[in-house]
Formats: sequence, structure tokens, C-alpha cells
Amino acid sequence: MANVWYAAFGSNLLYSRFSTYLEGGDPGLSPRSIREVGARDPSPPTGFDDLVVAHRLYFAHSSPKWNGGGVAFLDSERNETEATMCRLYRLTLEQLADVQAQEARQDSPAFINIDDVIARGHIDYSTGLYGRLLFLGHHESGEPVFTITTGRADLERNNPDPSYLRTIARGLKEAFALTNAEVVDYLSRTEGVNLASDHELWADIVT
Repeated sequence: MANVWYAAFGSNLLYSRFSTYLEGGDPGLSPRSIREVGARDPSPPTGFDDLVVAHRLYFAHSSPKWNGGGVAFLDSERNETEATMCRLYRLTLEQLADVQAQEARQDSPAFINIDDVIARGHIDYSTGLYGRLLFLGHHESGEPVFTITTGRADLERNNPDPSYLRTIARGLKEAFALTNAEVVDYLSRTEGVNLASDHELWADIVT
């Protein structure tokens, strides 16, 4: 089974959140219960790394799981002026397909042809929010790096709920060892976030 790297940029930056896509269960992080079915192979990632990509991070949609707030997406087009922090998990291709199916709320995992995704840059496996598999290049190991984002252009920008930002903040500190000030600076500059002047709320998010 081929190995690939999955690049997380939203709530999956926090390993305890991401691990439920493999093991199943509820991470207990959002106001509404999230119970993932897990992967056919629940084994943990065989590698961890981090990566900064030249793609724009933004928040959009209205997620019932996160109090109607926006959730994170990565723009599919490269933009050399952008820098989005991603946490890498080394998975089997089967595990990546299972993660993608759960993110997109598909009934069953899609068959992922790595060569096709690399050649085309991305493939939309569903019209769901996270139906797009996006190729981000190759890891230093030589294995390909993919992320899961949206192929939809109709999503309105929307301020994320504090519980969602808090999960991302914890993931950024866990993966990149950022200080609270660095987390606030990074997130407050992200498109869709309108909390830059609310110091009390930011203090709660990075706690």
C-alpha cells in the first residue's frame, strides 16, 4: 500500500481531533457532538512533519457543528504572497481515502489514483464541502503531499466560532510550538476572521 502525506490546516492541526478520523469517536471539542466512524485501518500515522504552503487560508460556510461559524479552507491556487501552516501526517493511501470520505460526508471512500491527482493538480471526489483532493508537491521523502479542501466557489466568508479557533490554536501550538502572540497574529490576518480587536476573546482562544 502506497504511503502519502496528508496536510492539515484547520482543526485537524490538533492531533486529538485528527485521530478520530482514524480511530473513530468524538474528540469533544465542538459545541455539538462529532462522532467519526474512523478508518478501515485505525493505525496511527507513521510519520509527522510540518509544512508551510503558498496557498491562502480562509474561513467560510456556516457549520452546525461549530455554532454556525465558518470553517477553514485552503485556496487551490498557489499564491506566493501567502503562507499557510500545515501539519503533515504520513498515512496509507487507503487511510487518506477514508479521511477524505469522512470530511466530505460521503457514503463510501473514493478510489484515489495518485498519478491522476498529481497530473491534474486536484480532483473533486464529491460536491461536498471537503470534496477536493489537492496535490501540494512532494515531501523530502519523495512521497506526495495532499490536502483536502473545497472545490466550491459559492461559499460565503464567515467568522469562525471561538471553539473552532481554539482548536486550531491548540494545533498550531502543538505542531509549530507557536507562542500565544504568534497564534493571534497568524489567525487574525486570515481571511474571514474579524476578531482582531477583541482582545478578551483572543485571550480565551489561546488559553
